Amino acid sequence: MKIKQKTDWDLKLFYKSHTDEAIEADLKKCENLNDIFANKYSGVDFTKDESTLATALGDYEKLLGDSSGSRAIMYFYYAKDLNALDKKAEAEINRMTGRLTNASNKIIFFELKLAKIPETLQKKFLSSEKLTHFKYFLENVFKLSKYNLSEAEEKIMSLKSQTSRQMWMAGQDKILSKQTILWKGKELPIAEAMSIVPSLPTRDRHALHKLVMNILKSISDFAEAEVNAVYIDKKINDELRGFKNPYDATLLSHETDEVMVKTLVDTVTKGFKISHRFYKLKARLLKQEKLTYADRSAGIGKTDKKIIFEEGLEIVSKAFEAMDHDFKDVFHDMLSNGQIDVYPKKGKAGGAYCSANVDTPTLVLLNNVPEMRSVMTLAHEMGHAIHFEYSKDQKPMYQGVSTAVAEVASTFFEQVVFNELFKTLSKNEQIIALHNKINDDISTIFRQIACFNFENELHKEIRAKGFLSKEEIGKTLNKHMKAYLGPIMEMTDEDGYFFVNWSHIRNFFYVYSYSFGCLVSKALYSKYQKDASYLHKIKTFLSAGCSKSPRDIFEEIDINVSDPKFWEEGLKVIEDDIKTLEKLTK
Repeated sequence: MKIKQKTDWDLKLFYKSHTDEAIEADLKKCENLNDIFANKYSGVDFTKDESTLATALGDYEKLLGDSSGSRAIMYFYYAKDLNALDKKAEAEINRMTGRLTNASNKIIFFELKLAKIPETLQKKFLSSEKLTHFKYFLENVFKLSKYNLSEAEEKIMSLKSQTSRQMWMAGQDKILSKQTILWKGKELPIAEAMSIVPSLPTRDRHALHKLVMNILKSISDFAEAEVNAVYIDKKINDELRGFKNPYDATLLSHETDEVMVKTLVDTVTKGFKISHRFYKLKARLLKQEKLTYADRSAGIGKTDKKIIFEEGLEIVSKAFEAMDHDFKDVFHDMLSNGQIDVYPKKGKAGGAYCSANVDTPTLVLLNNVPEMRSVMTLAHEMGHAIHFEYSKDQKPMYQGVSTAVAEVASTFFEQVVFNELFKTLSKNEQIIALHNKINDDISTIFRQIACFNFENELHKEIRAKGFLSKEEIGKTLNKHMKAYLGPIMEMTDEDGYFFVNWSHIRNFFYVYSYSFGCLVSKALYSKYQKDASYLHKIKTFLSAGCSKSPRDIFEEIDINVSDPKFWEEGLKVIEDDIKTLEKLTK
């Protein structure tokens, strides 16, 4: 079947051009709505009774549902991701950030006022029928209350975030996006070079990896300053708010609890021996006595099978439709509307992501190459997109996806597509694909928890010493990567410079959600395989948005993320896959 497609983003879904008058109109609308809300409720006691509070919260939700400000600034973020040298986009982002920050600062008082509601009154409001819709929102506001600063201090924190964090990170991204590598007569963007390393023969793989690491090392001076600045800024913020551990603020914002996440982290860390077993097997299959960091994601054999994007989208479409026609429709609509940017280009942001906001088009960015991995990446990002689209069943206050569960749908749909792709492969290709799937699971689960452990130590070391050199950062990174990779892996000092490129460590402790998501998605898929009617509970999860805590969302569909044995059972699935691969390749 011929699928209508646009392989470039159509940013006209937002505005006609960078100079569209509608951009300024939207900014003014956002500022005006914030002014109206502030004028109506600032200095007014809207917490005196249930009816008054319900009206105020209703108005607040309408304000959250207005997309004018986010639409304007995200347009330029997307434009910059398509072209890092777009100076107009960069300037507009900086200009708008200040304006939107000032606008949002005018309504900071609202949640701060809610947080000051006395505990006895909190209980009354949480049990009120008039406030039922707002109960979960209020619960989170009350949990955050002890970490709030004064209104004036909160405004300062908001204003300084641009210079103390955002601009540092933007500078690092800009430097990275300009890097190219001359490889076999062709100049490759560094993101593309890194993406093809795993698919190359051993000698070429090691050679290109070395070139990549040399580039990262050559630009590490700025990254050294950037990481220290961003981490010290977080230290200051945590101390001002009273957070004890470096990860506390993240877990609170993700609506999770330390016990649940610590159980996950500890269980996976103790299970690193499973990862060691896999890499020992990989070394045998690659016929190498030892592995290098370049071999971490390498395939175990060469296959002539190339899957161009058109073939990949047919595979994904078929897999989605086999589950539910709605899933395929979301995919096709986005593709035909120009909401998926497919191919790598010089200046384009590396990697892949899905981005969505209230009342704005959901966009997916890819850097597709004709490999099986790109099919899986497409499935992963479309899983995010389907999750975002289903969350729009919620009202604005609860639209979107809690970060803790963000990787569940993505890895679930990956598994769905993998099984469809697997059917098209020869026996030898199936062995290669099974290896690659295990490799990806190892990276998603064990590598990300190793990164969580690395981040934790990095924060603690910078807080204790005041500054870490790039050499010290790299050494610490290598230590934690070696912990999950095992004794079969030989690492060099240069491998530690991967911190220059690893964006996740700038987004503080986000990485545990990959492991969380992958293990939960395996439970979802197992239940669906046993009983196809479980699909309605999967849709319940997809439609829940942010209306409940992650713990409650999963309990509603018969998954207990509070039980340590749940995580152990998930790890056993990976170990069983490794045993299967061992038998197939004896």
